[in-house]
Amino acid sequence: MYISVKCIWTIHFLCINVLLMSNVSQICEVIGRSVLAGRLGVGRQAVSNAVADGQFPACWYIIVKKECEQRRLDCPRELFRFKAYPQELKTHLFEPSEKVA
Repeated sequence: MYISVKCIWTIHFLCINVLLMSNVSQICEVIGRSVLAGRLGVGRQAVSNAVADGQFPACWYIIVKKECEQRRLDCPRELFRFKAYPQELKTHLFEPSEKVA
């Protein structure tokens, strides 16, 4: 059977992309919705809702992160609905304030 180098490269490229890319659906597929639901103490439908939304609830972070680490999966924080800081709070917390003489 003859397989072209281009075909092999394409398959390799797609496999690498799948391994490097992590989204809610992929994480749930690898770990399993039932397993996640059991670990989180929620119904399987709650996990399916997260897949449909494309984001996990922020309170699931520690458990999902642990499950991902056990399987050597990427678990970006962007996949969780953490609240954003208001701009004025970001400025106060993360930028150096002016010195008062």
